[in-house]
Amino acid sequence: MNFIRPKRRPTKPEGDYIFTHRGKEIRVAGRYLNDPASPDGLRWIAASHSKPILSRIVHELADGVCEIKLSPGCWKRVPYGYGTHHVVTKKMGGAFTDDRIWRDGERIRILGCPSCHRNLHNRLHWTPKASAAKAG
Repeated sequence: MNFIRPKRRPTKPEGDYIFTHRGKEIRVAGRYLNDPASPDGLRWIAASHSKPILSRIVHELADGVCEIKLSPGCWKRVPYGYGTHHVVTKKMGGAFTDDRIWRDGERIRILGCPSCHRNLHNRLHWTPKASAAKAG
């Protein structure tokens, strides 16, 4: 017999993140969580298949140019497929970040090259040794 477990965090019934991009309404799958620490009281977590869509839109908004620009080794042009940066993060690893591009009209996801992203986070990054220790 399988038991039904209650959800760990209360969610809003509407899960889609809806916004306008280039004159079209975009609807992206995910789920909303109640988050009292957020300015609007919500945090949106993208479904795994929604992340490439959001990355493509962030890349288009930045016209493929690094928006962080903090590293002397900045790539300037960021090839498609390299990451985006969450302006507001809550914990390391992204477990408590908001995946929306805009929140209350403010852009909270930007495009950044790996060099600037590492520099922004004080060069914190996963090493093979740390990853192996975590897996073992």
